[in-house]
Amino acid sequence: MKIDDLVSVVLITYNHENFIERAIDSIICQKSSFKIELLIAEDCSTDNTRQIVMDYADRYPKIIRALLREKNLGPTKNLYDAYQKCSGKYIAQLEGDDYWTDPEKLQKQYDFLEKNKEYICVTHRHTDIDRDGEIFFGTWNGKSGKHTLEDFVQGNIMIGHFGTYFYRNIFIEDKEKYKIIYKAHDYMGDVTLSLILLLQGPVYCMNEKMSVYRNMDIKGGSNWRSVNTERDMEYESIVYSSKLLQWVKQFYGLTDIGIDYMHKNIYLSVAYLKDHPGRKGIKLLKRVYMQDDKKRDIIRFFISMRKKKLKSSKGEGYERS
Repeated sequence: MKIDDLVSVVLITYNHENFIERAIDSIICQKSSFKIELLIAEDCSTDNTRQIVMDYADRYPKIIRALLREKNLGPTKNLYDAYQKCSGKYIAQLEGDDYWTDPEKLQKQYDFLEKNKEYICVTHRHTDIDRDGEIFFGTWNGKSGKHTLEDFVQGNIMIGHFGTYFYRNIFIEDKEKYKIIYKAHDYMGDVTLSLILLLQGPVYCMNEKMSVYRNMDIKGGSNWRSVNTERDMEYESIVYSSKLLQWVKQFYGLTDIGIDYMHKNIYLSVAYLKDHPGRKGIKLLKRVYMQDDKKRDIIRFFISMRKKKLKSSKGEGYERS
């Protein structure tokens, strides 16, 4: 089969026995003019998820490739390995507890990228629901229209929810360059992928809701929202940012904006040490300080951040993020 005739869909799953069937069905039912290969990366679940995946693979042997892990890899490493095995011209993706709602979703995104060669990726809006299927209101849903690298560095880091991405297969030509997907963080992969894609071209977000995200906080759960509440995310976000900056510096070089981001990481590390005095905070500050190649500019940056903080006390607003 020619690569131009194929779209690869990556479905990552772990302990999703109550949801995985709906996720798979929403992919299998897609109506398209092209062939689909579905790679289900099952990350050594402790419930019945693996058996369900195997049953589907037996029913749809021409479509489904079951990647059954011998040990738990974690979300981003599981995802990266699946990317390496994609043969299609384009890649779409989904998590095992979410699902698509439009049977023509892939066709719409395929047609967009075929007609708009300058775009690297197309996403769309989505609906958030809780564990009981009730719709969330007022949650993040991104902006429709064009997204650029400039938007990303200004703080608009999300180009769409994970399950909305449809993009050109960048992993065929360079399989080593993108290890940052799992090296930057064991859970946060969507922001990393957003940055990788935006470094190669703009992204378009369709103003259509074509998928559902289960926004659940479950004690002991493996989804991001559940894990997020149990970890030191202020610390992890600083480390995560520093790893992304180092990767960009290695492969693309840093602009003035990137250098300012390095300075900001030092500023945030100082704030973290102030709030969490001790060895952990000291090691964090040392780490990000040693990465900064423009140390002479740090004082200037700190003064500018101080001015912003003073303005916020006068009602102009400032967030430490």
